[in-house]
Amino acid sequence: MKIFGVLGGEALSDEILRAWVDWADFVIAADAGFCNLSSAGLRPNLVVGDMDSVVHCEVPESQKMIRISAQDSSDCDKLLSVAVELGARQLSIGCMHGGRHDHLLANFASISKINLAVKVVLPLEIGVQVLPNNPITFEHFGRISLLPVVPCTGVNLSGVRWPLVDQSLAMDGLVSLSNEGTGEVTVSIESGKAMLFVHTDPSQIPTW
Repeated sequence: MKIFGVLGGEALSDEILRAWVDWADFVIAADAGFCNLSSAGLRPNLVVGDMDSVVHCEVPESQKMIRISAQDSSDCDKLLSVAVELGARQLSIGCMHGGRHDHLLANFASISKINLAVKVVLPLEIGVQVLPNNPITFEHFGRISLLPVVPCTGVNLSGVRWPLVDQSLAMDGLVSLSNEGTGEVTVSIESGKAMLFVHTDPSQIPTW
């Protein structure tokens, strides 16, 4: 199942939201993510969360909802947990970025807890979680960055201006920032988890 999850951060454009809603088999909104969809004239299949941040729109009584009030988990945690329970095989998340960088970093931490190649839809790029022994290949001419979420070993990145061969990446060590794709790009890691950011039109659904 292809699931698109929408958080309550800064809204993506209507065009981007509609493209990913059309791509998905099932759409989940976490709390104020409902308002982001509603403002674009869209409606999720399911809303999750404690609804404490839904202040700029009204959720109709007919909306299917799962109330989760646990304060030791974030809205992103709740959304991801439900998506996994529903059997997500492909999972993409939008509206992650708001005015608070602690929330943004916490959202990436939430994604790192699950073993899916989660895509992150951002205003000017698309990110994807890179998992061990799960190589990703795609064609790209333009900026890409590969950042380790946890220390990574056996990192290979080809088809770029500055390739990596059997490297180790860590946030307090080597990272690949503002690299450039030169054609067919392939990234793989042997251990750890990393986020690959690809500068591309986020309204165009990637095949990778």
